[in-house]
Amino acid sequence: MATTIRSISEDSEYYAKSFKIIKPQLTRIQADLDKIFEKTIPKKVIVRERGLKVLGIGSGSGELELKHTLQLLRTFPQISLTSIEPVPDHLDEYKQLVAKEADTLKSVTYDWRQQTLDQYRHEVGASKKYDVIVSINSVYYFDDVEDSMIYLRDILEDDGILIIVLVSENGMTYRLWDRFPHLYDASHFHRICSLHLLDVLQKCNIKYDSERIRSDVDLTECFIEGSEDGQYLLDFVSHVIDLRGSTSPECYSEFVSFLKESTRKDSTEENGVRWVFVTEQEVLYIHK
Repeated sequence: MATTIRSISEDSEYYAKSFKIIKPQLTRIQADLDKIFEKTIPKKVIVRERGLKVLGIGSGSGELELKHTLQLLRTFPQISLTSIEPVPDHLDEYKQLVAKEADTLKSVTYDWRQQTLDQYRHEVGASKKYDVIVSINSVYYFDDVEDSMIYLRDILEDDGILIIVLVSENGMTYRLWDRFPHLYDASHFHRICSLHLLDVLQKCNIKYDSERIRSDVDLTECFIEGSEDGQYLLDFVSHVIDLRGSTSPECYSEFVSFLKESTRKDSTEENGVRWVFVTEQEVLYIHK
């Protein structure tokens, strides 16, 4: 190996930079999640004589969480939202979004926390409970997944709902992690899929409902030599900072080849040839 392999989760600035490149590709997943939230939370959560209490774990730059908050305001006129996000650039972008919607969000109070779930737990413990807890693709960063799931269920209010979104075993994302495990030996990042989490929930006797969503991600830039955006895409997909420079030429070539062989080749007159990566995620609902 040319240098020590580091996960993008270890560098918040690099993570934010690489996420910006892939973010436009995630609109389909976000649209599916919008529909799921709209049909699920208002029907499942019961709140009487107070505002709705929401905890967002790994809130990112806020686009998705803001949409969900605006949806919730149609049913719950008062909302207090605690947003946990360790990447400072993401939290700053989120605050800017909220500022633009200040008039619409007058009845929403925010508690911004630049920290991980484990840091939040160490500071707050179980002293505060929530009606809605949402974790979208953040379970990979929990220090102890099983212990964290028990904790999150414990801080749910009665009649509350915990929503967890993570990759399934069928999606290309997990297949890459499973195919190249040596890339993550030194990382705190957990290479888990929904099957692993379901085992944890069953072991802890935590009941759940679930459904799956699929989406296409255009990774054509990954296969264009010299493309800076392509390198950031590869780093985000692999979860490795500077995949090309951090691994041997043989490992890098094997990774790119496997990725290309696993994508779908689309061709249209308007866009030419595109290489499309199919991702599948599972949405888990835990009620209390």
